[in-house]
Amino acid sequence: MRYKRLAIMGLVCLNLVLLAGLVILSYELPEALAQQRGGGGKYAVVTAQYTGGSDALYVLHTQKKVLLAIIPAQNQSGQIGSITSRDVSGDLGQ
Repeated sequence: MRYKRLAIMGLVCLNLVLLAGLVILSYELPEALAQQRGGGGKYAVVTAQYTGGSDALYVLHTQKKVLLAIIPAQNQSGQIGSITSRDVSGDLGQ
């Protein structure tokens, strides 16, 4: 009697695991459409911390192969501290 109960519990657990796997595998993540509207894929934009510890805005023009770094002023006035650019065509292998 005890083995029968253990077998039923094991099969119930196995069914739950299989059901969870089926649900996880059938779920499809929504498609990300970033950079597809407006600019036509010409720009990629990201923020990251630079050496000074503040965040900087990096803008990559994918057709001209130019990277802009926009760094805020250190006094937290909301103004732009500096803008630098770099030709990244050599970095991208072109």
